Amino acid sequence: MAWLLNHYAQPPSRPGGTRHYELARHAADHGWDVHVIAASTELVSGSQTVTGAHRSRWSRAGEVSFTWVKAPSYHGNGIARYANMSAFALNAWVPGALRHLPEPDAIIGSSVHPLTALAAWRLAQRHHVPFVFEVRDLWPETLVAFGAVSEGSVTERGISQLVGHLYRSADRVITTMPRGVECVAGYGVPRTKVTWIPNGVDFRNFPKPPPPPPRDFVHLVYVGAHGQANGLEILLDAMDRVRHLDTCAPIHLTLVGDGPLKPALMRRSVELGLRDSVSFRAPVPHSDVPALTAEADALVFVSLDLPQLYRFGMSTNKMSDYLASGRPILAALDFDDDPVSVAEAGIVVPPDASSLARGMVAIAQMGESERATCGASGRRFAVRNLDFARLGHDLATLLDDVVGARSAPS
Repeated sequence: MAWLLNHYAQPPSRPGGTRHYELARHAADHGWDVHVIAASTELVSGSQTVTGAHRSRWSRAGEVSFTWVKAPSYHGNGIARYANMSAFALNAWVPGALRHLPEPDAIIGSSVHPLTALAAWRLAQRHHVPFVFEVRDLWPETLVAFGAVSEGSVTERGISQLVGHLYRSADRVITTMPRGVECVAGYGVPRTKVTWIPNGVDFRNFPKPPPPPPRDFVHLVYVGAHGQANGLEILLDAMDRVRHLDTCAPIHLTLVGDGPLKPALMRRSVELGLRDSVSFRAPVPHSDVPALTAEADALVFVSLDLPQLYRFGMSTNKMSDYLASGRPILAALDFDDDPVSVAEAGIVVPPDASSLARGMVAIAQMGESERATCGASGRRFAVRNLDFARLGHDLATLLDDVVGARSAPS
């Protein structure tokens, strides 16, 4: 058995990332029982799965077992969120919190934040088993890029030291970014210790979609978080500008999801006079995403202009779903080897409102066959590279290797 700690892990019945549900489900085909350990607070709604005096709760989600570790509720990205992060890591590590689980053979700690990985490392020490550090968000690089901490500050240096310790202490490091090995190697970690396992797609839940329904407008759809990192202000400004450009048909944008900036984005849409061309919808369970993307003529992805942060590449749950959808993608981003260009899945423009507006016009002026060609190319790329059945095998092979290496005679 492997324990896998991810603060924000979710099953498909809830909004949010299902990476570890899918990896666990498919690793089981190769002999590994991966138990997911996540925080009791749901990322999108803030609802609690553990109440009263209980410190944790076990549940079964389809084919995967979860333990929900108690952490306080919060809203937004303030100090309460950092308290939530700290509480989850501490409560997962406290003796007895996970006593209902069988002894692990390996423990995986996955970022978003490094405190989860720190708790996983301490648990691995306690149980004398290998520790695997999975890096999905780069710390402190992400905090510096978004202005949360200053480069060279005491906080930045402290986080860098913590992350470096986790890299060097890990028996193996997993990165979701295609060039993440370059980042990890910068901390003095041998490249042979680093494995790339990107975000993926379960094609049993993502059937080949039907053609978009006939209509007299072009329907663009965004599915995902509404936060600082998602560039949705740029997207609304582009919708404002596109009204002044010549298109073959009206363009309508639907944004599906939630996050701390959603109320401000809705107000901004009204201020720009976009009531008739922009719609906001509530988040949906991940299992409903294929039906949502099937409604679209094209899907929209926006990345902020942060070349230093994205120099190691990008692998997001959203992009994996987009590529699998069979729909063309309009992506506003600027870094080498972006997945839309590599997959020939749509149009890539710089991440500014004017360029994005011109990209919307280009999507609108595409013929149906051209859009279908882009969508099919993206789906073929996802089938070849992002199938969770293959990625689950990769995880199981990695776990076999680290457990075998630890038990081999010296």
